Amino acid sequence: MLVHDSPIVDYADLPTINLSKAHIPECRAELYPQLRDALRTHGFLYAINHGDTQAQRDRIFDIAGVPFDEASPEEKKIYTASIERVGSYLAIALIQKVNSDNEIFDQIENYVVNLNATRRPHPIALRPFLPELDDFARHNHFNII
Repeated sequence: MLVHDSPIVDYADLPTINLSKAHIPECRAELYPQLRDALRTHGFLYAINHGDTQAQRDRIFDIAGVPFDEASPEEKKIYTASIERVGSYLAIALIQKVNSDNEIFDQIENYVVNLNATRRPHPIALRPFLPELDDFARHNHFNII
């Protein structure tokens, strides 16, 4: 079992959108203004009742720590995203990007997996979890988004 120890951080107060009745056309129409307002105001939202169990979410959060906690700094460099070079963040965006004035402008480290998690290479430690990541990405794409 993977365990990802995260520091305690303050979280943004995001709007919560209940997707339990999103498959019903009338209910979906009621969700539209909530989604629009959440994305316009915050850029993000917190979706509930979307079909994943708490155990599935916990598992994905555990797996999500692997590229950060188990890949060496050298391996992370191999998988570093370059929006400037390739136009995509489909990889690791390393912490503390520096601008031309040598000032840190981004202190967020993230790892992006697209709809087909097997489409590109991943850090060695993450590879055993690709089937789970692929299932998660497909569920999100086809059932939530």
